[in-house]
Amino acid sequence: MDKVERALRKSEDFEDTIGEVLDTLLSIFESDRAWLLYPCDPATPTWSVPMERTREGYPGALQRGKEIPTQPDVRNVFEAALNSEDPVSYDSASKRQVPNYVAKQYDVKSQITTAIIPKIGKPWLLGMHQCSHERIWTPKDKQLFQEVGRRLADALNTLLVLRHLKESEEKYRLLVENQTDLVVKVDLEGRFHFVSHSYCEMFGKEEGELLGQQFMPMVHEGDREQTAKAMEALWVPPHTAYMEQRAMTKDGWRWLAWVDTAVLDEGGEVQSIIGVGRDITAQKEAEEEQRKLQDKLLQAEKLESIGRLAGGVAHDFNNMLGAILGYSELALSEVKPGTKLHQHLLQIHKASERSIDLTRQLLGFARKQTFSPKPLKVNDTIQGGLKILTRLIGEEIELIWAPGSDNWQVRADPGQIDQIMANLLINGRDAINGIGKIIISTEGVDLQKGDCRNRPAVKPGQYVCISVKDNGAGIDVETLPHVFDPFYTTKPVGEGTGLGLATVYGIVMQNDGFIEVESEPGAGTTFLVYLPRYLGCDSAEIMVPEKDESYKGQEVIMVVEDDPLILELACNVLTGLGYECLPANKPSEALYIAETHAGPIDLLLTDVVMPEMNGRELSKRFLSLHPGSKCLFMSGYDSDVVAHRGILDQEINFIQKPFSINELANKLREIFSK
Repeated sequence: MDKVERALRKSEDFEDTIGEVLDTLLSIFESDRAWLLYPCDPATPTWSVPMERTREGYPGALQRGKEIPTQPDVRNVFEAALNSEDPVSYDSASKRQVPNYVAKQYDVKSQITTAIIPKIGKPWLLGMHQCSHERIWTPKDKQLFQEVGRRLADALNTLLVLRHLKESEEKYRLLVENQTDLVVKVDLEGRFHFVSHSYCEMFGKEEGELLGQQFMPMVHEGDREQTAKAMEALWVPPHTAYMEQRAMTKDGWRWLAWVDTAVLDEGGEVQSIIGVGRDITAQKEAEEEQRKLQDKLLQAEKLESIGRLAGGVAHDFNNMLGAILGYSELALSEVKPGTKLHQHLLQIHKASERSIDLTRQLLGFARKQTFSPKPLKVNDTIQGGLKILTRLIGEEIELIWAPGSDNWQVRADPGQIDQIMANLLINGRDAINGIGKIIISTEGVDLQKGDCRNRPAVKPGQYVCISVKDNGAGIDVETLPHVFDPFYTTKPVGEGTGLGLATVYGIVMQNDGFIEVESEPGAGTTFLVYLPRYLGCDSAEIMVPEKDESYKGQEVIMVVEDDPLILELACNVLTGLGYECLPANKPSEALYIAETHAGPIDLLLTDVVMPEMNGRELSKRFLSLHPGSKCLFMSGYDSDVVAHRGILDQEINFIQKPFSINELANKLREIFSK
């Protein structure tokens, strides 16, 4: 039995151990063949011999692992072994015959078997064959064989557990090492006890370099506190935790998402932690892009809301400014120049003009400014204004003009292009402390669908890009999102209205373009204005005659204005210019006068937005009564009533409120001269 015991202890490998035991049986009993069969189950349709050993000259009876159908006489062998507490012998003394199939096929003269019943799985059958002669199995043989069987059963329990564990570990390792997710096991100190191949690959390290090391130093310093806090959940049911963290991999900082699970001991205490991680860097980058797009959209919506408010305020303010401007002009014409009263009136007039500029900037930002676009080449337009722009920024700042070779056309109001350039250069000038330079450049760009992915509301197509770059102080990250906000300024009190860039933004958006800004503190600022390329034909410009100072009006003009102050002013101005004026405070009153007036009415001067009906509808009904008459619309801001998105048709006569006496006189002269 010592030989058997040594064989059982020699190895923890299942096949090695069983092979040693079978070899020992051949040696002790001097049998010709020893084998182990599975399963020893009468109900099994097939069986096999996982292990067998044979003496030289007596080849193996069965191919190892081959499935063999269960014959009736073999089934009887299984039943006999299971129903007997002692080994079952097949010899002349026991009067049991070796199964015919076995005896004939493998030349077996006698055999002995015993059932091995482990705690795991089905029973096994241990047996020996005597082939060289018919052997009588003595009681001593049976007793010794039974003891071997008993010890083998005990060892088999351990061997099967180890084999099952080894197979499970192998499956686990194959599963872990062949998946892209990261798998680690750490102790309560955070030291690695296991790292998957995918983890080693991501961090560019060998397994031996990581085992025993702590994981926390590999986590971004800014994420360590929240990682530790998230892992506190592992100590309370359900003993799981989720966290996202940045980790230093071989490719730099990457975002990883981890699901951790606590491994509990028999007492329910946490003894280790298994973590499964995944690289979510692409997802994080996509979320960041989405956030930036959302911020841009919210900014655009905010500017749109502010624009509507600014447009409404400017409209109402324009009416009051119109009265101040008009009456100050009338008063100046009646007061002798050089007197103190004349000087006072002149200051009032100048203040009103400055206020008008302010409201027009508000209207520009609000995209409520009416303009007359025409095809123009951006390079030529900017080139024509360079002298003025140079004087605007001063002698200490070098202005560099670098026009692109494309010289594409856009359809825009030249005055608005001048406004854009003036405001951007003033902004650049104020950002430069002392000597510096501003570079103006243009180029044609063709934006594809992919180029517009991160630009909300921008359509693919060809654009003319105007770049204004300065080498000034730059803009910090806190200020950058607000540069186009109206009244937002970093200048000292009294040195800026905060409307310059807001006006640029409004004009660009009104022309179906968009504007971008690039800046860093100390690295200067670049504004990029994109205006859609115009591919249509040039249209003939309308020639406006110069004002004829000797001209005196004699036509009859109906004025329709719902603001009594503006109505009275307009009539006073028109009368002073020689015209006959028919005032009306509302559209219904105007139509009544048009029906009852005995003579012709040469022109209808009407506000656009009024109670009862708008100016466009009033003009249609008025012209049905006076077909040969002309119309002149006036408004503090544009309306789709007379202009589509602020763009006037060439046949529409329009004057922007507030207007001076000379502006009105010239406009009327232009209309009546057609």
